[in-house]
Amino acid sequence: MNQKTIQDLSSAGQHQECLQACQKLLQSEPENPFAWKYAGKSLIALQQFERARQFLAKAHQIDKNDPETMKDIGNIYLNTKNKIIAIKWYKKALEANNLFAPAINNLANLKKQDGNHKAAIDLFKQSIEADPKLIQSYIGAAASFLELGELDQATSLAKKALKMNKDVQTINEILGVIFQKKNNIQQAIKYYQKELAINPRSSTSLLNIGLLHLQQGKAAEAIEPLSIASALVQTEQCSLLLAQAYQSLGDFNNAIIEYKKMNINKTRNKLIPFNLGLCLLETGRNSSAIEAFKVAVQLDESFIPAWGNIGTALMNEGRHQEARLVTQKVLEKDPDNPTAHMNLGSIYKAFGNLDQALASTLRSLELKPDNPTAHMNLGSIYKNLGKLEPALASTLKSLEIKPDNPDAHMNLGSIYKDLGKLEPALASTLKSLEIKPDNADAHMNLGSIQKDLGNLDLALASTLKSLELKPDNPDAHINLGGIYKKLGKLNQAVASTLKSLEIKPNNPVAHSNLGSIYQKLGELNLALASTRKSLELQPDNPDIHLNLGSIHKDLGNLDQALASIDKCLELKPNTPVAHLNLGSIYKDMGKADLAIACFERCCQTPDISPSETVAAITGRIACLMALDCYDESLLVADSCSDDRRLQLMTRLHVLPVLYATDHEVAAVRKRWEKDAVDLYKLLKGITQEDPAWEQLYVHAWTLTNFHLAYQMEDDRPLQELYSGIIDRILRPRLGAFMQPLPQRNPSNISPLRVGVISPNLMNHNGSIWALGWLEGMANHPGYEIFSYNLGTKEDSGSQRFAALGSYRHLPLRGENPEVMLQQILKDQLDLLIYTDIGMHPASNVTSVLQLASIQAQGWGHPISSGSKTIHYYFSGEGMEPEGNEDHYSETLYRLPKTGLNYNKPATIHDGQLLFDKFNLPRNRPILNSLQSTFKYLPRNDWTFAEIAQRHPEALIVLVSDKGNGSIAKRLYERLKPHFEHRDLNIENHLRILPRLDYGDYMGLFAISHHTIDTIDWNGGNSSMQSLSLDCPVVTLPASFMRGRHTVSMLEVLELPELIAKNVDDYIAISCRLLKEQSFYQDMRAAIKARKAWLFHDKSVAKAFQVAVDTICRKPLKRN
Repeated sequence: MNQKTIQDLSSAGQHQECLQACQKLLQSEPENPFAWKYAGKSLIALQQFERARQFLAKAHQIDKNDPETMKDIGNIYLNTKNKIIAIKWYKKALEANNLFAPAINNLANLKKQDGNHKAAIDLFKQSIEADPKLIQSYIGAAASFLELGELDQATSLAKKALKMNKDVQTINEILGVIFQKKNNIQQAIKYYQKELAINPRSSTSLLNIGLLHLQQGKAAEAIEPLSIASALVQTEQCSLLLAQAYQSLGDFNNAIIEYKKMNINKTRNKLIPFNLGLCLLETGRNSSAIEAFKVAVQLDESFIPAWGNIGTALMNEGRHQEARLVTQKVLEKDPDNPTAHMNLGSIYKAFGNLDQALASTLRSLELKPDNPTAHMNLGSIYKNLGKLEPALASTLKSLEIKPDNPDAHMNLGSIYKDLGKLEPALASTLKSLEIKPDNADAHMNLGSIQKDLGNLDLALASTLKSLELKPDNPDAHINLGGIYKKLGKLNQAVASTLKSLEIKPNNPVAHSNLGSIYQKLGELNLALASTRKSLELQPDNPDIHLNLGSIHKDLGNLDQALASIDKCLELKPNTPVAHLNLGSIYKDMGKADLAIACFERCCQTPDISPSETVAAITGRIACLMALDCYDESLLVADSCSDDRRLQLMTRLHVLPVLYATDHEVAAVRKRWEKDAVDLYKLLKGITQEDPAWEQLYVHAWTLTNFHLAYQMEDDRPLQELYSGIIDRILRPRLGAFMQPLPQRNPSNISPLRVGVISPNLMNHNGSIWALGWLEGMANHPGYEIFSYNLGTKEDSGSQRFAALGSYRHLPLRGENPEVMLQQILKDQLDLLIYTDIGMHPASNVTSVLQLASIQAQGWGHPISSGSKTIHYYFSGEGMEPEGNEDHYSETLYRLPKTGLNYNKPATIHDGQLLFDKFNLPRNRPILNSLQSTFKYLPRNDWTFAEIAQRHPEALIVLVSDKGNGSIAKRLYERLKPHFEHRDLNIENHLRILPRLDYGDYMGLFAISHHTIDTIDWNGGNSSMQSLSLDCPVVTLPASFMRGRHTVSMLEVLELPELIAKNVDDYIAISCRLLKEQSFYQDMRAAIKARKAWLFHDKSVAKAFQVAVDTICRKPLKRN
């Protein structure tokens, strides 16, 4: 192995191979100093200093005059921190050769390290004179000149070194520093980048590039080089720069990590704990921020910004009294400090002292007019004062000064929301999030705006995002509860609101909201307790008094309800909804005159909304109709607007519940039909831009023509006309939900998707019967069942529907129907069954929409819908004789028998307690007719008196309607002349009982002798209930299905004896039951023996399944 090979290996940095080559040479030449020397050099490079010293000592022993060996021994001592001995060996090398440049260079570097740059420069110059090619001396001299600020000399030497070898480390870095000092940033960055190309681990170049980017305001570009530098060598300077970069970018969490790498308790730089405090403040860690600011003021007692931010952090913590004291301390030190005045304004705002808050903030702006934060705060104070226009102006001024302030954009959105300008509110809030995507408060506000826009899914997503970012925000939990309430998810609404109260127990808004949700759930005592707690915390809040009144009304505490609403109006006289609620209570109390006065006052309040206007007008009409003031009601309708369409739409509300004469029935029908025809014509081509459209739209969501059917005529033409009116009003807004939907391909064998929909999807006569159709299909693999509850209430009946499959509680309202309707469309139903079209406005509205490929109606309200989008009417063959198809706009589909798979009604008690409860005679046969008062037409009144004349021992019992009983009293007075005509005192023969609960209702059938079915509109559920208790029902079938319910049941029971051929026969059968005990007992025995045929009829359920398969898998004939 020759010496040249060893030198080449050493120069190439292949030290392990060089060491092996030296050892191989020493095997043949053990006294060769060259081999010992180069082996020592390689060991130094490998940092094996003790072995290196041994090898070099041997080389020096063999050749005591080699200065290079002595220099290398000095390098070993230098690397092992023994500078004195290192210098001794460098000097020995110079004793051997006073022109040995490497030794001179090393001594120069030691002087440089000691900060003695002038001495270092002299030595570097000697080294260069001794060896003009020794590049390290040029680099060292350039570095020392740089330290002395002699930039031209440093530049000259660095560039000479660069010419000698452009790939040597440190030269470009020195040039970078030189140009950085000359403020030639681009040149500096260029040289640092060249240095990093040679030495990617140069932490100085990385750090300086990061610093230069920061100085240029390019914080994002500074992050990468600073992060790499920090990973290579963690220094306080690097952590500080990296923290500042993250802080500039708003990445406060990473900034905090970097600040915490520096020991703030040992630093003498007050800005380090101060900036850490600012970052902690931004991330909501107020307590930690306070501690950091305290360190800053310990370093400088007069450091006003730190004191000011301590006040801000205390305020954020809700420690407002402490915050006020700290801020006042700042003002004692600096009375004209605009920031302190601004902060004091925020503190006064938190105390609710808005006038003082306003004064302090205005003083701040007097001292510093262009402070965007103060203008923003001023806007917030004006907003809380209810001065929305000044609030808007101040916030816009803030954004004029600082256009990209996310908080100002967020506040602007909130002000626009309060102004009712939801689209600008949405745009401003989205702008805020564009600038600051992880702002929890902005996401919360966005959710609130989306909720008001009716975009409940988006509202939910935004609010959940807010809570993901800020889990313990009580306001976001309140808002989440409100959204769940709107979605009809009341249990989740309760949970969210309780979570808010767990975080902030004395929040009156949360207690009030909780009361409102409990009220929706029917938990009225809990609702009362929560609302009272809210009032305890905020006694003068009119809205809470209003809510309390509503709960008392539901509890039946009408006097207390009146007192609460009166208090609301005392605090806030122009509250339309309070006048509406007051009117409603007086109406329920039977005080129609007082109720009308309330509704009239409502109409006179300023800023009344279209929905409140409609509610007040229809409230007046309802009261007048309860007073039997039909003509006056029409006058109210005609005076409601100058627009004839609104007049006609309002006139459609004028339908008597009870008629005085048969002539009145015909006259009202004729008038109603003419109004509807005229209105339909005038609505042609109406758009949302039409001034009358909004009120007409509200009417569509409040109107039903329910009582029209009780005129007992063929309603198909009027139903088609009425559906056309609703269609024309809704189409401008809901036209997207009126388009035909494709039917499934017959070859598609996936499960049929069947829905049931109703605003009464609970234990309600209008819908509960539908369970019998669907329960058999619920567990069948060929079907998927979807239930849609469009009402506000849920009960055990709702749970039974939910058990069928997928359950959606969608409390549909005119304000935000699109999201809920879209949810139904998403389910892609093959068939949607409407249980009771006409019993609720929401059922009328949805009946003109196309929410499923095929739509059908059932018997909950037994008349045709008249809608082009309802394709089938499911009825029973026992209720529909041949020719009845003409009564339906739908295709009539007859199921077997009654068409019902009806559960046997439950009984609560045997009725015996009712004798004492209602003072009923035990020694007289009771004939019941337990129907709604509007089923009784004047033409049939005489039948009661006739039965009483023939059998005076019998007592005929009716029941009152909902409300105060005024309609029942009018019915009683209408019946009275027929008894008088027969020389009978009605009081001895007929009584109208108060409205009964379910237990008493069933109990009355149990103690009745028999049931006399209403003529024209039979009992449906009530006939089933009567027969379930073996109580005979006498019926007279009519032409329409609503007059054939009971006949279909009696045909199933094979009891034609109870089916009358005409009205005289009807009276005769009732009298026969009273007169002939054997006939009566035979009827009861037959019912008892056969009633099982009537209930749980699985043959109907199977036939319904066949019907579903048939209509869903064959092409539909479109109208």
